Amino acid sequence: KEERSWKSQLFSTKSKKEVEVWIGMTVEELARAMEKDIDCVYEALMNTAIDLDSLEAHSHLDEVWIKEVIKKAGMKLKWSKLKQDKVRENKDAVRRPQADPALLT
Repeated sequence: KEERSWKSQLFSTKSKKEVEVWIGMTVEELARAMEKDIDCVYEALMNTAIDLDSLEAHSHLDEVWIKEVIKKAGMKLKWSKLKQDKVRENKDAVRRPQADPALLT
């Protein structure tokens, strides 16, 4: 019965939910995006070539493994670009001239 409840949680395909993912997301972020438990992600990766012993909640996943988990969960994959803040140049800052070497101690 435990196996059935896990499978029903992982493979529920009543309506294919679209999961927004990005490259380099962690196991925890993937579970949160799927609205599932982290254990479901681990279970989906159980019979793959990935080393589960070294995999932790903050471990980054390759896009191959992300696709595999989403596929096994019966969900749709939607790639999104990770929002990266652009480094803005401070236009208010003014460069000071170098100090006079005679005044330096």
